[in-house]
Amino acid sequence: MGNNISINKEDLNKNYNVLLKLLASEYVLYLNTLSAHWNITGSSFASIHVLLEKQYESIKNIIDDTAERIRILGYKVPVSNSKYLHDAEINNISESLNFIDTVKSLCKSYEDIINLLRQSIKEIEKTDDFGTEDLLVSTLKEHEKSLWMLDSHLQKSA
Repeated sequence: MGNNISINKEDLNKNYNVLLKLLASEYVLYLNTLSAHWNITGSSFASIHVLLEKQYESIKNIIDDTAERIRILGYKVPVSNSKYLHDAEINNISESLNFIDTVKSLCKSYEDIINLLRQSIKEIEKTDDFGTEDLLVSTLKEHEKSLWMLDSHLQKSA
């Protein structure tokens, strides 16, 4: 660890572990979104297909930003599908769900990761790691918007 960003080693370790859990969860969210993008069918296919493409691209950027933050803190980024699936705070969704159940499952994934982010922000606030806190807050805002967009597909027209 050659980076000196004025955060003590104990706090760096805490923040690293928070980021690892987030990275794993973002990875599973990415896979869930890709699965829905590729497999969803129904009368709203065209609009949801485009929306999901935008969302998985956004998640891909969040994954990259999270990995880069881990490196800034001075740690290596583990790259293991099995570790990500084990450490994630969200579950894989089935690719055999119908349109409504797929969107509901994705919404649940977003709700779970939003809850993880809120808990993580509270933990990070205690360490004065403003860079990581900023990443988590911006990620939270992005996911809240994505959840809103997905949830709108479940609402009945007035």
